[in-house]
Amino acid sequence: MRHICSLLAVVHELTEQSVRFDLYQEIRRSTVDRELLRQNAQLPRHYFDFLFHSGVLEVENDPPYQPGITKPASIGMNIRSLGGNVLFDMCFAPQTYKLWQNTDASLEDLSLPADIFEEYVYRLGAISRFRYLGRVDDPLVATSLGENDMIEFKRDFLLSKGGIIKTVVAFANSNNGNLFLGITDEGTICGIDHEIEQYGDPDKYILAITQYIQDKTSPFLRFITITR
Repeated sequence: MRHICSLLAVVHELTEQSVRFDLYQEIRRSTVDRELLRQNAQLPRHYFDFLFHSGVLEVENDPPYQPGITKPASIGMNIRSLGGNVLFDMCFAPQTYKLWQNTDASLEDLSLPADIFEEYVYRLGAISRFRYLGRVDDPLVATSLGENDMIEFKRDFLLSKGGIIKTVVAFANSNNGNLFLGITDEGTICGIDHEIEQYGDPDKYILAITQYIQDKTSPFLRFITITR
């Protein structure tokens, strides 16, 4: 059976032990759309072949790729953020037992639409876990995922104080979250340099935000981390 979606590896270097490749997501509908997921990735060859034999991975190579004998392998999806897109690491181990402790290869920082991610989990018989409780540190990653129940954007601090408190309290009552300042509702990064200038330096700006949250919440939310 040929699925609508599949991973595609464009091979750059091939040895008996490992494969170096660019990883794409390919969707075939009326047209074929190809999106780069990971450039210059590398996997031990037996894990690469496991993906190939599982039917989720197609390979572009000249001459045509010849996989080896399939060896036992297990795959875990280490989920970092959920939303319209899922940000995750694909982890490989010899067996499912203690997979996370025995992980010896991974493809990190992959992002796929949620429905396609679930399709791969099903086809691979993969197991999943939430390791980072939805933590997202990179604003570029956040804008690629978009706002969801764990990511919220605010254009600034001074004109968004009420919305900031509502968001912080909502995150505190749920399962963590990420609030980004300097990003519009549409996901455009506009920055906060103009506000930092009003406070003199970034440290004073962060102190003002911290103090405001302390003043407006009770009890004090000690587990909040503010970074820049």
